[in-house]
Amino acid sequence: MDTIERISPINLFICFGATLMALTLISAFSGFLALGEFFISTFILIINIIISVVAAWPIYRYWFHTKMSMDDEQFNLEVGKREKVTGRWSEFDEVSLVHLGRGRMGVRLYYRDKDDFVEIPASDLKLDASSLRFKAIKLTRAASK
Repeated sequence: MDTIERISPINLFICFGATLMALTLISAFSGFLALGEFFISTFILIINIIISVVAAWPIYRYWFHTKMSMDDEQFNLEVGKREKVTGRWSEFDEVSLVHLGRGRMGVRLYYRDKDDFVEIPASDLKLDASSLRFKAIKLTRAASK
């Protein structure tokens, strides 16, 4: 089974920025409660940046890190630690290319028997979405025969 696992710098930067923003707001409000004015010293800002750098990686791994394994019969998709999908190619009958927002592309697999689908975020895996779609079409057709 081939495994594809890539780091998404955009999502990692989003985790860093969100953590830094949250820590800076907490620092500003605690300064307001203590001193009566919004004040953030350079020292506190540097501490916030260091904490954000350290905290961004585990947050990214939990929410965004994408890992996919696939062979001719099935695939496993993990998005962070929160979402895990396992599917057999024979369970799907239609495949489409989809825009996931923020310039990200993916492949959507539609279940044969259910009114549901699975999205494979090709851009997060640093794969060409169009060639992944054609590969998924080939695998779903081969598995349904």
